[in-house]
Amino acid sequence: MSISGDSWHKVSSETPEDNTNKSDPAPPQQQQQRQQEQQHQQPRQPRLIISDSNVEEGSAGALLRLRGGLTLLFVVVVWVIGALAPLVACALIWVGSRTAYTVLAGLVAAGVFPYVAKGSGSKENGDVGWTEFRHAIPRWSQYWHKSCGRVYEKEGPESWDNMPPTVFCYHPHGVFTQGYIINGSMNQELPKILGLLATALYHAPLFRLVFGRWAGSCAPSSKEVFLDQMKKGLSFGIIPGGFQEATLSKLGEDRVWMKNRKGLVKYALQSGYRLRPCFTFGESDTYWNAQGMWKLRLWMAAKNLPGVCPWGTWWCPLLPRRVKLMTVFGEPLALPKIEQPSPEDVDKWHAAYVEELKALHGRHKAKYASNPQLELKVL
Repeated sequence: MSISGDSWHKVSSETPEDNTNKSDPAPPQQQQQRQQEQQHQQPRQPRLIISDSNVEEGSAGALLRLRGGLTLLFVVVVWVIGALAPLVACALIWVGSRTAYTVLAGLVAAGVFPYVAKGSGSKENGDVGWTEFRHAIPRWSQYWHKSCGRVYEKEGPESWDNMPPTVFCYHPHGVFTQGYIINGSMNQELPKILGLLATALYHAPLFRLVFGRWAGSCAPSSKEVFLDQMKKGLSFGIIPGGFQEATLSKLGEDRVWMKNRKGLVKYALQSGYRLRPCFTFGESDTYWNAQGMWKLRLWMAAKNLPGVCPWGTWWCPLLPRRVKLMTVFGEPLALPKIEQPSPEDVDKWHAAYVEELKALHGRHKAKYASNPQLELKVL
């Protein structure tokens, strides 16, 4: 399929064939009633949106892929610098040369700028952002991959303006969250939904400047911000697995870190929010990640230090492998509002969410997973 780079997406509906007998001798009213009954009995088919990452071959396609690769490389480099900023700062102080202090001063300036610049926004609501820049990141990034798209089991973006308050939970984290970059809060086809991410990463040099100040797409995932969003009844996105899920990622295997993520469920119960699982098939194929030394690496992840050791494209380790990415938005899980949920309440609805996530993966892995035989591992 060849799609020009000027279009953003195409929409198709997978609908079952009409098995109505065209030679049915019944009166027209009975035929119409029968057709309505058949349509009512047929299960709702997911709506598919295919982004235009299947670009033309030749020089035009090569230029688009180059644009996508450079965009993703920029995003990943900013991510890495932000995550490693404390270690880099310590190393520069240790070196003690004039060049080292110059680089350190640049990092400090990049870290301070978003807090002193006019119009930088607030930590509760994220930064104001530059709309064109925010939309360009996913639009250009998608050109790098073989194909990208989204599937909605229920409630597509056209109905989100009137939807009840919802937390969009993206899985798996992967090494550098390719699915969220392309199909998350920066995507122009989705209503602007704030993304909550690791507080330490949000406040890191360069990271907030780019994704907070310029893109205006994120806020820290602190308890204060989390509860403030829910108090206002705002929908938002989050990657529940966090650094731990990134650390545990394995090439070709779908893993999620959810067994200890009960705080999300507790807050959702207190505010009566819905939890909507969103799973990106192909995320686990983007990077090879070293395995082993789990105790040390998970300890680092708990301290907001990256515990990943990835390798993407053979000639540029920070670039992801070119794969097929498909993010499936499952049906929202409606939670009751319980102002003081008991541990039993939290356990019950946490288990219900995990089962819904596993069911979502099972319903779509045959079509979108690189290895349909593998089961989702919940760690």
